[in-house]
Amino acid sequence: MPFPAPDPRWLPFLKLGFGFILLIVLAILAAVIALGKVEQQTSYGLNIILGGLLTLAGGFTQWAYGSTKGVDGEEK
Repeated sequence: MPFPAPDPRWLPFLKLGFGFILLIVLAILAAVIALGKVEQQTSYGLNIILGGLLTLAGGFTQWAYGSTKGVDGEEK
């Protein structure tokens, strides 16, 4: 028995909630790896996790602070 699709009005909130949860999990992983002595040879995956954090933070910044209006003041 398949589940019904979520209400389309809730979809932006679900996307935002998923993004925050993912951001928090990646930040916790980065903090756990970065605790202690951090070296290139011993901090496996830290660069990948930090790259993911930067991507998520950039996407959130674009979503939150990006303008939806074009040069002429009309909606895109």
